Amino acid sequence: MLLYWLCREIPRLRPYLKNLRQVPCNSPECGYCVEMHSPTKALQKYFGFESFLAKPALITQPDRSLQEEIVSTAMAGRSLLGILPTGGGKSLCFQIPALHRYACTGALTIVISPLQSLMRDQVENLRTRAGVLHTNALYGLLTPLERKACIDRGTLLQSSCRP
Repeated sequence: MLLYWLCREIPRLRPYLKNLRQVPCNSPECGYCVEMHSPTKALQKYFGFESFLAKPALITQPDRSLQEEIVSTAMAGRSLLGILPTGGGKSLCFQIPALHRYACTGALTIVISPLQSLMRDQVENLRTRAGVLHTNALYGLLTPLERKACIDRGTLLQSSCRP
């Protein structure tokens, strides 16, 4: 993690760091890129699964997982619209790119979901299964005190993780 004052003193440093950390060089010999920019490695690291769901598969490449394609497109920073059936692994499709972006740059990801119980379950799953403590669920059923605590935790995280 780079000290905040260093980025403030040398503003040109931030774009260089972004290119070094977030943009893969695509060289098979680069250990950093092989480890940090691989969707499958991230899946194994955070969730313990060996591979993505085989179905649904891409229409153009039936041997390639649609879930893996969505994750790799999002990890590359490209825009996408992913539509998966129930049980198709949509949660991993936004969680892995968010965790990747945070690991590379410390960036915050906001997920907006209409399903409050799913949000709560996903946050708990990230905390217990993936060991990610930097996550919160802010939704309408929280009391005002719970909402304030959630926002305060987010503010604390933002100030302590600022690159």
